[in-house]
Amino acid sequence: MFGKNRVPGDAHDAPKPSRVRVPIFHVPNWLYVPWLVLKGVGRAVYWAVVALIFAAKFYWVSVPIGLLGYLTVVYGWHWAAGAAVFITGMLLVWWWQHRASFRRWLGWFYLAKWRQYVKYRPLWQPTITNVGLATSFDGDRFYPSIVNVRHDGRSDLVTARMLPGQHPQDWAKAAPRLAHTYKALSCSASTHDVKPGRVTLRFRLVDTLATTMRPFPVPAVADVRRLGVAMDEDGRIYRVSLTGHVLLAGRTGSGKASVVWSILAALAGGIADGLVQVHAFDPKGGMEFAYGKDLFHAFHYDGPDTMAGALEDLAKVVNQRADRYRGVARDHVATIAEPTIVIPIDEFASLTAYVADKKIKERINQTMAEILTKGRAVGVHVIAALQDPRKEILSYRNLFATRIALALNEESEVDMILGDNAVARGAASHLIPDTMPGIGYVMLDGRARPARVRFPYHSDNDIRALAAAHGTALGAGR
Repeated sequence: MFGKNRVPGDAHDAPKPSRVRVPIFHVPNWLYVPWLVLKGVGRAVYWAVVALIFAAKFYWVSVPIGLLGYLTVVYGWHWAAGAAVFITGMLLVWWWQHRASFRRWLGWFYLAKWRQYVKYRPLWQPTITNVGLATSFDGDRFYPSIVNVRHDGRSDLVTARMLPGQHPQDWAKAAPRLAHTYKALSCSASTHDVKPGRVTLRFRLVDTLATTMRPFPVPAVADVRRLGVAMDEDGRIYRVSLTGHVLLAGRTGSGKASVVWSILAALAGGIADGLVQVHAFDPKGGMEFAYGKDLFHAFHYDGPDTMAGALEDLAKVVNQRADRYRGVARDHVATIAEPTIVIPIDEFASLTAYVADKKIKERINQTMAEILTKGRAVGVHVIAALQDPRKEILSYRNLFATRIALALNEESEVDMILGDNAVARGAASHLIPDTMPGIGYVMLDGRARPARVRFPYHSDNDIRALAAAHGTALGAGR
């Protein structure tokens, strides 16, 4: 009654046996000949429309060919050949003198089109079928369509039209298999900057973060709202904010120390000026932070009871500042009298979950919740590092505005740190190999997508030099 339902997508119909029509009656020639003429005109119009559609679809080929054809017809082949040689020469000069702009405006476009029809389309249908993203309906087979392919110098971005009922998480689960099929370093799925019902697959071909980086120069002014601590995939300094606290997670050997020392190095100018105070907590006996102790105003590593008392003292500072700022100021401005307080905690779980004494554990958890809740507005910021991102440890994960996931063991751990559906939005911390410490994904508060970055490596000598150059008379080692 209402016709046959159609599923959006590329259909692959099974071959059907040909049928021979037997004429039932004879048509006189005076009627049959005009019908043949009309039928021929209709087919000519049909194929003309098809040709126009293809010319518009493949304008990047039809426009140059059409231009050369026009010059050949109007001015002769020698003018067309001369124009082709001249344009080719200008393109070569552009490529030679300004390769970056040539690639960005022309080279990457044609490279993407080439790969769309030579690399991705030939394997698309069997690959989509094998990973479970195709469907059958009413006897026909349907596949998600490739809408467009773009290239940005490092990755191929394949935009596909999802079938009804599909979700980007379905594509995120299949992303590792798609990466292997198309011989990419990795693949991630996201719906950022695309129309509803579409998904973008980012096939990473070149890893710009593969090389270990040296520590960045220490800025003269420490801006806690814009600390340059890492390098992103575009080769730019990636900045994070301490306001709202920082949560960092990664398995053993993932480079958590690189993150912490990169943040402290970005704060070193403020430490030397007395505008930043660092109160470091190292539950592992001081092994991690000992090399930079001269940067610290206080260094705590003597046991849970002592550290619980130190945290309670910091909570008192938070409450005292909150009482003074109430009705006077909404944000903290660092001064010598009231500096910004930064609290780096190595192995956060050792304080919040693994303390054997229940009373001390309750004291620490209550105090940490108070600092995390009130500290942002009064200039007290926490940097919490851990390697066991279990839910019971992260009961107040949402109190951290900046979350960093280095290499993790399982996909579920990525969502625990960065938030629900982080893997579907492109974060693949569970796929980072042990040979690439310092690489991770950063989720900033208010951002839709995590950013893949690499933090510079600080050797023991680099940390000693940093502490010697920017340590103060208030340093814990003085």
